[in-house]
Amino acid sequence: MQELCLEDFVARGREATGKAACDLIHEATAAPGLFVFGELLALGGVQDLANDPALAGHLQLLRIFAFGTLPEYRESCETDRSIPSLTRPQELKLKLLTVASLAEQVSVLPYAVLKTALEMQSTRALEDLLINECVSTGLVKGKLDQKKARFEVHRAMPRDLKPGRLPELIDELSQWRDHIGDVLKGVAVELKNTKENSELQKLSSKRVAESVEKTERRVRLEFEKGDKQGGGVRGGE
Repeated sequence: MQELCLEDFVARGREATGKAACDLIHEATAAPGLFVFGELLALGGVQDLANDPALAGHLQLLRIFAFGTLPEYRESCETDRSIPSLTRPQELKLKLLTVASLAEQVSVLPYAVLKTALEMQSTRALEDLLINECVSTGLVKGKLDQKKARFEVHRAMPRDLKPGRLPELIDELSQWRDHIGDVLKGVAVELKNTKENSELQKLSSKRVAESVEKTERRVRLEFEKGDKQGGGVRGGE
């Protein structure tokens, strides 16, 4: 669904310039179910908005929807008055994208952190947003912990990659690969030790069994020997 929606906007945006590109941005940032904007942001007509001071704010708005959060939008508006105000659908979407960004970073999100970032006061409204808007759309996966007033994150949809973030991401993946390699080596050592211990245990059990068998055989022979000797005495009487 999201892919089809994005493809439609990208197809329409290939020829859009100026005011038409701004209108496309406004529509895309309010469209339900669309949470990635990288391809739209890369369009020539959209990038050209940076050259027009009267329209550059729309480009900045799209960048915030691609990479940013609601607090970052508020901060940007303080220094750049050309950024358009949010409509209610846009504000809701930016709240959802803010949850996704926060959920990418941690496994547990306290309600207090979410309320501050999302500018919400009501716990009930926050929980409704998380379940009905975030989880149900697949933006994040997780569950509420109402007793501890927090949201436990299982998975979060990745946001668009910020410009210049690729080298950092490659470095993070390399570190993750090295860490996984160390873990696998540790697992291999544990398996080897377990196997060796198992073989030692089998050998020990075999030796015990052999010892028991030898003892039983010796006792049986002694018993048979004693029984024969006892029988000989009785016969002589």
